[in-house]
Amino acid sequence: MVTERPDNRVKPGEMLSGGYGFYFKGHQKETPVEVLDQISIEPKIKPLEAAPRPQGQGIPYSSVITSDVYFSNDKFHEVLKSHGIVIDEAKKTLTIQSNLSKVDLQYDLKPEELQKLMANKVSGKGGVSVDARLAIINEVIGKDFDTKLTKDMLETKELVSLDLKPEVRQEVEAPFIEQERRIAEQQRLAEARAEQRRESERIERDPNAINGREIQTILGNKGWFQPVANGREMVVGEIRVDKTLNGTYVMEAEVNGRLIAHSISAKDYQKFLDLDDAHRLKMFDKVFNEVEIKSAHGESLYQDDLYLAHDGQS
Repeated sequence: MVTERPDNRVKPGEMLSGGYGFYFKGHQKETPVEVLDQISIEPKIKPLEAAPRPQGQGIPYSSVITSDVYFSNDKFHEVLKSHGIVIDEAKKTLTIQSNLSKVDLQYDLKPEELQKLMANKVSGKGGVSVDARLAIINEVIGKDFDTKLTKDMLETKELVSLDLKPEVRQEVEAPFIEQERRIAEQQRLAEARAEQRRESERIERDPNAINGREIQTILGNKGWFQPVANGREMVVGEIRVDKTLNGTYVMEAEVNGRLIAHSISAKDYQKFLDLDDAHRLKMFDKVFNEVEIKSAHGESLYQDDLYLAHDGQS
C-alpha cells in the first residue's frame, strides 16, 4: 500500500485506499500523520519483460491522417502503436516501447486522461488536439524519461527515441544487462571449451606432443602446482618437443596460457618421443621448474580453467 498522491495518480502495482492486498499490521500502533508526511514513498516502476524492437515498421502520421477533417482516432492509435506508444483502453494503460530502452514501461491512466486520448475529434466540442494528446502522454511518463514525445517522432518509420533518465535506466534495465552478460559469458565458455576439444584432438594426433590437461586421467589424483609450499594450482596445456631450424632441441608448454620453452638435448628429445604419456609428464616436470606435479586433494577445479591463448588471456 502507498499513500495517495495529490493528483490521485496510481503507478502499476499500487492500490488505492480500500483496495485488497496483503500488508503487515505490525504492533497495531497508530502512526502520527506528521511522521507520514516526512516519508517520501515512491514505488518502483513496473518493467515488463524485454520485448523485440522491430525496425522500420512505423507508420508516418501524415501518411494516414492528411488533415484534421479526416482525423480518425483508430488510425491515430494505429500510428502510435507502430511507433511504440500503446494505449489499451480496456486495461486503461499506456505502454512505452522506446527504441533507446531494452524494456517496455507500462503506466496506469486516469479516467480523464484516457477519455482525452481516445477522443474521436481533434477540434470543436469534445475535440482534443494531437499536441494536447502528446502533452498528456509526456505528463504521464515525464518523471521517467529525459526526452519528450513529439509529432516529428511520429513522422518516421522507427520506434520513438525516448531516453530514460539515468537513474531509471539503471533500475529497470539492470536485470536485463546482467542477463545479457551471463549469456555472453556462457557463449564465451562454450566456444572456449569447443576450441579446447579441437586442441585436444590435434594434440592426440601429434607424436611430438601431449596434453597436460589430461594429467589426472594419466596420473590419477595429481595436478600441476606452483613449485612452492602450498602453491596454487596451475593449468598446463600442450607440452611438445621440437627440433629447431638451427639444429637445437626445445621442449615447449602452455602454462597458464603463456608459452614457455626450455632447451633440451637430442637425447632427451628422442627419449620424450619414445616414452609413454605418464613418463612424458614426469619428464616435463623435471625440465620445467615453473610447475610441479603434486597430489590434488579433493575435487580439482583444474578442468574448468580455460587458458587457450599464448598471450596470457584466458
